[in-house]
Amino acid sequence: LFRSLTLLLKSWNTLMRMQWLVIFLLCSGSAIADCKTENDQKRNADGSELRITQTQCNQQNQRTTLIELRADPFSPYTTVLRRKQSLSEFPRGFGHLKDIDDDGILEYDEVESCGAGPNCWHNIFRIDPKQARAWLLLKGGFSYLRKISDFYVTSGRSSCCSWEHQVYAEPDGERSIGKEALRYRITVSSGLTLRAGTTDQYITTCRISRPEGDSWAPVDPDSKELLQLCETYGKDYILNPPDAAAENL
Repeated sequence: LFRSLTLLLKSWNTLMRMQWLVIFLLCSGSAIADCKTENDQKRNADGSELRITQTQCNQQNQRTTLIELRADPFSPYTTVLRRKQSLSEFPRGFGHLKDIDDDGILEYDEVESCGAGPNCWHNIFRIDPKQARAWLLLKGGFSYLRKISDFYVTSGRSSCCSWEHQVYAEPDGERSIGKEALRYRITVSSGLTLRAGTTDQYITTCRISRPEGDSWAPVDPDSKELLQLCETYGKDYILNPPDAAAENL
């Protein structure tokens, strides 16, 4: 009788374990089913490859992005960057690989949120294929980032008919671009203006200034390539009109 009770107790314990295992597997399966994963691969000009894996899990309130790098198609992938976003805080967040400075090497552009216009909050990471490293290059609110001459330029709409470009010096090594690297501010505006002796007409003004202490001073930039930014609304514009000095004080 004792032996029979012992066997019955063992069978009961085994049955309970199986029940808990089934419950665990069902819960795990439900959590996995709630997650959606997307993959993409892109190649750098040097032959190295980047793989981006984005997983969104609603139950965990989390979006995870994994950036992996390999030197060639025959090498294994190495993780160079892992990012996480809260779905409740950034419900429309996303990220993508993009060659921002046209040097043949892809960067990772992480977007947290966007406003009503084209401006979004970006965290842009540079990825070095040779060292298999990634670091934050720039963060801030703007529409897009590009490289002109030796400068990094952020561009964003500041009103219905006005764009502002922030011009930063290129950082040395694995450094982020901060406020101390800001060299110029370029504001391009177009609007209906009454000019003396003429009828109302649309005039485009391009105001270029540089920081001087706590104020801004009008300046003609050393790089003529930056003047292309004045052509946001066409090649016909007025550079630093007489009122520019007063407006930038």
